[in-house]
Amino acid sequence: MNSQKTQPPGRTWRSWRMRASAELVALSIALVGWSQTVTIGAGVNAGTTGSNAGPIYRSSAGSAFDFSQQVYLYTATELATAGILPGSTITSLAWNKSNTFGTTATNTVSIWRVYMKNSAATPGATWSSTSFPTQVSGATLVYNNTAQVIPLVAGYITLTFGTPFVYTGGALEIGSDWDCSLFAGNPATGGFAWRSDPLTNQVFGGSNSIATMTMALQTVRPQIELTYVAPAPCSGTPSPGSTVASAASVCPGANFTLSLSTTPAGSGVTYQWQTSPDNIAPYTDISGATSGALVTNQSAAAYYQCVATCTNSGFSGTSTPVQVNLIGTSLPWNENFDALGSIGTASFPSCWWRLDHGQRRLGYLHRSS
Repeated sequence: MNSQKTQPPGRTWRSWRMRASAELVALSIALVGWSQTVTIGAGVNAGTTGSNAGPIYRSSAGSAFDFSQQVYLYTATELATAGILPGSTITSLAWNKSNTFGTTATNTVSIWRVYMKNSAATPGATWSSTSFPTQVSGATLVYNNTAQVIPLVAGYITLTFGTPFVYTGGALEIGSDWDCSLFAGNPATGGFAWRSDPLTNQVFGGSNSIATMTMALQTVRPQIELTYVAPAPCSGTPSPGSTVASAASVCPGANFTLSLSTTPAGSGVTYQWQTSPDNIAPYTDISGATSGALVTNQSAAAYYQCVATCTNSGFSGTSTPVQVNLIGTSLPWNENFDALGSIGTASFPSCWWRLDHGQRRLGYLHRSS
């Protein structure tokens, strides 16, 4: 028995296969824009009520501490391990509440704000300010709900961003700001507990009966879900724009931050920061400086630039260099202390510190000493 292939009317098998291949390519491109949700943290601790690690402090239904603030640091390695690469757009997050207490049924005036910031910070005891407003300065307000409801069930509470956030590489800072002070009576049915994991030097948090508080280092970090849209692969030559320095002049050994005015589009972009003493001598690579931002210091004035390379095309683009000067480098120099107003003031000319021992004042020290 003979068999015979049939084909769609008006088309050859070749044209049919070509169309099918094109549709598969289009589908694979479309998949790049799909949302993906990842979890950071195993949530090994069920948590206790009244933890300043947050994301909301609530120790009991009648707690007078209606305000709480936290900032969390996520490293580039943590994010990459979860699948979040530079260029990803984060559209929502969720924290995992482990108990069944929530906001009172008639409480429709609680405020929850969330901030995000691309960062060059590294884990440590001083990566964050103890002041929440100071730490979130320059951050993006991604979530702002003035009628937040905390459900009376355990599980993830999803916060969908009004302003999606583009992660550009390096570390990521997330700030949580809670205020339930506007409700008359008990704003919650009980204290809140959150699933978390032991972690040092990456969480600052605090709570208070007034809006002003001092955050301190915490030893756990709440489990979190992040939903994001992966970027399309980079192509062509990256355009990193200009090099931006956090300060035009710095004291010897004082840290400053370098970043880019433009984040190159697409995934697969690598970075290498370089320096030159005068913008004439060849630029040399700075060891380990391979993120989209860099925290560094210097002992002499220097120029800085960043080479961004698209791994898909093999092409590189270089940012416009910036010079960072040094304060008080010409020897000898004169410094005027007459304008201090009083000998006990803590305000000194740039890069100077007062040396005290108990009640004895020993003198003044310049940073370059």
